[in-house]
Amino acid sequence: MEESLVKQDILLKICAIGSGKVGKSEILTRFSNGKVIKNHLTTLGVDVTTRKIMIDETLVKLLFIVTTGKQSFKKLRPSYYKGASACIIFFTLKDRLTFIEIPSWIREFRSKVSDESIPISLIAITKKSKFHKIINLIPKSVLNFISRLLHLQSNRFSKKAQVTSEEVLSLAQQFSINYHEINVRNPLNFENCVIELAREVLEKMVEI
Repeated sequence: MEESLVKQDILLKICAIGSGKVGKSEILTRFSNGKVIKNHLTTLGVDVTTRKIMIDETLVKLLFIVTTGKQSFKKLRPSYYKGASACIIFFTLKDRLTFIEIPSWIREFRSKVSDESIPISLIAITKKSKFHKIINLIPKSVLNFISRLLHLQSNRFSKKAQVTSEEVLSLAQQFSINYHEINVRNPLNFENCVIELAREVLEKMVEI
């Protein structure tokens, strides 16, 4: 009788952190159970979601611990980092403040875990406008005018200015972490990021 090729189940605890209101719980809820939540309320403390996936003939149970980005919860967050296998830091390219705060999130997480080499992924959440097809019908002259107006507004509100991919890649290299951009409406894109992160954890476990 042939032995099963499926290895023993493995549990990986993944902390999901980052600034508030970027869509952490929304993307993880959709990834875990396929539900799309409209007008998702801001996480008040902690959200927990799970999902099982097969990675290289190993059944892996992913336990996502989503903590709020609110400053009032800062003292309690570290207690949820204990025993983490990996970490995902979420932000949005449309809000520079969420990008500026990334180094603080990295330091907070790494200072509260026993192993600073725990894999970390940096994920930018984007939302493709449902009106993107209509934009193609707008004359270029009008689009250029709108673009100039938006540029002026971004100079007035620098903290809300968009972040370039080059800036994020530079930061990711500085801290030796992976970087991905995902669309909140495309769960498959996020799944690939999670599989890559989980595989990195599994490979690290084999080396020990």
